[in-house]
Amino acid sequence: MKQLGVSIVVAGALTSCGSSHISESIGEQFAATRTVDLQVAAPESWDRVCIIGPYQGNEAAQQTLGFSWPVESRSSITESDGISLLLFVRAEDVVAAVEQRRDRGDFASLDGRCFSRSEAQFVHSPRAEEDWPELVPSGGA
Repeated sequence: MKQLGVSIVVAGALTSCGSSHISESIGEQFAATRTVDLQVAAPESWDRVCIIGPYQGNEAAQQTLGFSWPVESRSSITESDGISLLLFVRAEDVVAAVEQRRDRGDFASLDGRCFSRSEAQFVHSPRAEEDWPELVPSGGA
């Protein structure tokens, strides 16, 4: 049981490590250029990024990721419409989880979608509302 507790603590540390730095980098990129390149903002050790929108829980995360990950206990996404959750994934491990403020680049319209590392570039949508500056894939997908 003690080993399980240590594993949970280590897993929590891995997913929160650098997440505020990633969010800051996303916000800075967006403010400067109205674009976001997650390859620049995020850690090097991920294959894809999956987006979970406001008020989504464990079931939605499992459907999006293809494996179980405890969104409800590791984020406030189920309680807030002011964030989107970016899950950076390597194989079947979430290596970083970032609660991205929607007013600093809004990924919410991409809820339930995953993007490979090479496709993880986003641009400001011209249709975006003032309050939520919507980001869409730069390739138009």
